[in-house]
Amino acid sequence: FLLLKLVRIIREKVSIYEDEQRIKNIFWKSFFVILLCWLPYFIVNYPGVLVYDSINQISQIEGIIEINNHHPAVHKMLISVCYNLGKSLFHSGNAGVAIYSVLQMCILSAIYSNTVAVLHKNNLKKKYCILTIAYFALIPLHAMSAITMTKDYLFAGFVLWFTVSLYQIFVNKNMS
Repeated sequence: FLLLKLVRIIREKVSIYEDEQRIKNIFWKSFFVILLCWLPYFIVNYPGVLVYDSINQISQIEGIIEINNHHPAVHKMLISVCYNLGKSLFHSGNAGVAIYSVLQMCILSAIYSNTVAVLHKNNLKKKYCILTIAYFALIPLHAMSAITMTKDYLFAGFVLWFTVSLYQIFVNKNMS
């Protein structure tokens, strides 16, 4: 009896481990597919797309205009770190913008890949998971938003991440 119980527990643990590995594989495959599809947009628009807000933030970082609280402080610090890193490593503000663009591409790709992994974990059919990856990877809006330096797209990505996290909490009865 105890031996059968032990075998059953081990089988469950192995099954859980295999499921976790499969979910991680789906996450990483989705992540790299999305990034690969976005790469041409980054190359064509190197170092990234600057809009009025980002030009204003860079002007504040450079000390050209006075610092104000119109933009979120965390976003301004993120731009500042990337911009100053590019200037110190490559002596170019463009390199800093490129570093920011790559970072934002990775963050958004990770959020979208997490969404796909959660959908797959909750038994969404494989064809719909592939369609979801295609939606995030091939729609130009997502690629352009990933390389545009503005607070809006990161905010939207984090809202998606938060929503998926809430979904996981409500669906998973074992989570507290």
